[in-house]
Amino acid sequence: MGRTALATGAMGRDDRMRGRRLAHGAALLTSGMWLVGTAYNVCWPHESLRLRALGGRTWQERTPAMAAGLTDHVWTLEEMLRYRVLPVPAAPAPRQTDEVGRARAQPARAKPPATEAVA
Repeated sequence: MGRTALATGAMGRDDRMRGRRLAHGAALLTSGMWLVGTAYNVCWPHESLRLRALGGRTWQERTPAMAAGLTDHVWTLEEMLRYRVLPVPAAPAPRQTDEVGRARAQPARAKPPATEAVA
């Protein structure tokens, strides 16, 4: 009988691919949750938020965003998807700390050479 060898390279590749699929799946899930949450707040009127219109026989439909004063109308899904959002500014880099948790001293920056005034 011949020896059988474990193909560890293939197993490692499978693990890497599984990690990529999970990361892609998590990003897709997060994006989908933002989409549903935004549609819930601006596109879908809620019965508990409606107001009785003047005359008392009809109701004014409202979304949570309308109730909060963020918008004045029920948005369509197309309007929501076409809305341009400004990019979020990048967060500052985290402070570096040593093993105890104290902030590390920042390296001294070189000062620009002083210029002499010419009389």
